[in-house]
Amino acid sequence: RYGGEEFVLILTGADLDAALALGERIRRSVEVADWPHQPLTVSVGVASTSGSDDADELVQLADAAMYRAKAAGRNLTFAA
Repeated sequence: RYGGEEFVLILTGADLDAALALGERIRRSVEVADWPHQPLTVSVGVASTSGSDDADELVQLADAAMYRAKAAGRNLTFAA
């Protein structure tokens, strides 16, 4: 858990396409799940690093991608 309603997944060995595919699978799984009180959706932001990039910058890139997904209508997966 990274923030109040934000979570971070660190996928070692996954490239951007693999991370984006997993983010979309998670988003879709949440969307179609049978929630007891009301429908639930998530907006996903994905970023990738070569391993030498700054961790704080990587988090900022993923965060910016998530906010772009929210601004575009929510319940979307965007890559940095």
